[in-house]
Amino acid sequence: MIDAKRSKDLIFIVGMHRSGTSCLTGCLEDLGVYNEADMAHVNKASSNPKGNRESPDVHLFNEVVLKRNGYKWSNIPNKAIPWIASDYKIAEFVLENMINQAKPSMAVVKDPRIALMPYQWLSIAPNAACIISLRHPMTVAKSLLKRSNLPIEEGLKLWADYNREVLPLAQEYNIPVLSYDLPPEQYIQRFRQIAAALGLDAHKQIKFYDANFNTVGGKKAEDTESLPDSVKQLYKALLVQSEKQDFSLRVHVREQVAPAEGENMKMVEMINSLEKGLYPSGKFWVNFGHVLLKTGRPVS
Repeated sequence: MIDAKRSKDLIFIVGMHRSGTSCLTGCLEDLGVYNEADMAHVNKASSNPKGNRESPDVHLFNEVVLKRNGYKWSNIPNKAIPWIASDYKIAEFVLENMINQAKPSMAVVKDPRIALMPYQWLSIAPNAACIISLRHPMTVAKSLLKRSNLPIEEGLKLWADYNREVLPLAQEYNIPVLSYDLPPEQYIQRFRQIAAALGLDAHKQIKFYDANFNTVGGKKAEDTESLPDSVKQLYKALLVQSEKQDFSLRVHVREQVAPAEGENMKMVEMINSLEKGLYPSGKFWVNFGHVLLKTGRPVS
């Protein structure tokens, strides 16, 4: 677990794919927040012209955890995704590394897969800040259809699967929710409110936000009542959270207990996967994984 004085310099962005998490992250960068996903690693896909802003090591780690459990981003279980004890140690090192790189700034931690295991990530960093990014389920489903050829029904189910743990997290810790569906002026106003609460200079110019990128749903508002009941109720509950003016940015999630049985074998599998990872930056800390495997702790 990271010391509370250090973890306060972390800002977790939690939200489903295609839900404005990249926009929120880019706006934080405009205010001087450090992002590990520098321009060398930003994936400027046609579906996201300004890049997805995902933290490379966090993304890589989450992909490995999903793969180890037999899942991928678009095919996840209707249950919590388990971590083993060594996962917490590696993830802790990843976050410590980000804090060190960001000094003296704050660091943003962004990967949509965090929404699948938010309690694990946040338990490592007591006193970290957290912001939830929300977008209408149907708009997300349409965006996934356009980007990944995912049928609307599957996109709606995936939206619910990603937000199933996000809602109780928001309610229990009163985390601010920023709706990507807000009109531009209201979105920036709400963002500045949250940024000011973080102690950032909320009056700086926001260059990253571009309303032209949020056009998948069209100008007409989506029909919430036509959504499947389970999706509709989940969305409405998150929408209530997004309208709260009083919120708490700091999250103190209780420490998670993870099994250690068969850990070394799983750890070897993870290290092998990381070495074949998508990002060059992953190579930096995978070496520390080897040290962790032998000694029980990473060396920084």
